[in-house]
Amino acid sequence: MEKKQHKVSEKKLRNVKELAGLMDKNSSTLIASTVGLSSAQLQRSRKLLRDKAIIKFAKKSTVVKSIEASKKNGIQKLVEFVGESPALIFTNEDPFDIATILA
Repeated sequence: MEKKQHKVSEKKLRNVKELAGLMDKNSSTLIASTVGLSSAQLQRSRKLLRDKAIIKFAKKSTVVKSIEASKKNGIQKLVEFVGESPALIFTNEDPFDIATILA
């Protein structure tokens, strides 16, 4: 029996490519879980990081595929830390400063 190949939408492929490009372009990529956070908390986080980082929300499978597609050395180790409802934070700032702002 032959496996049926399904067509992946262009939008999904673009999302994976965009996230992988941001990983390659920025010096740091942080992964945060958004489980249990309210919309107001997410908006506050975006506002605090507006000039310091780029925040992207995506499905877990999209994030995993983006990490695997990235050309950055060692970033594939992040796959094990991707949980449900992930947010990716891309920055060229000190990642500890970003984490302190979000804490």
